[in-house]
Amino acid sequence: MTRRRSRLAPLPLLLLGCLTFFGARSAAAQDELRVVSPGGGVELRLFSSQPGSGPLPQLAYEGRHRGRTAVKTSFLGLQIHNQDPVLGEKVGLVRSNTGEGPGRFRWLKAEYMQNGSLGRLITVEVRVWDDAAAFRYLIPRSAPLEEVLIENEVTEFD
Repeated sequence: MTRRRSRLAPLPLLLLGCLTFFGARSAAAQDELRVVSPGGGVELRLFSSQPGSGPLPQLAYEGRHRGRTAVKTSFLGLQIHNQDPVLGEKVGLVRSNTGEGPGRFRWLKAEYMQNGSLGRLITVEVRVWDDAAAFRYLIPRSAPLEEVLIENEVTEFD
């Protein structure tokens, strides 16, 4: 009986490991947001990804034009004076909404909270037209960011 248990003991651990792996992958996929232009020609995606050079997952975006990649995975972020990590690293999606604008564009507004930072917030607002895309940061006032002193913008464009 003891021998049988020792042979079967790794199976529950393996099963738990697989469930954890697939659960983590599906949780990451839930944070992916996308907005497509009214004519369908332009698409911009927001998501969290692991940069090759950094230890922390970071907010990222990709752009497509007529089904082809126009902007490869590029990372978003701001260095705030005397605060680590970069605002945009280690974030979790709080809420998002989408809509259509009067100038024939669609928009996406995604609000993120930075884990481990005492509640630093960053909002990314995206607009896509049939021939263009744009985004901007909104930094809501929060206890750690009463006064925002931006040292550097680390947003990439690849």
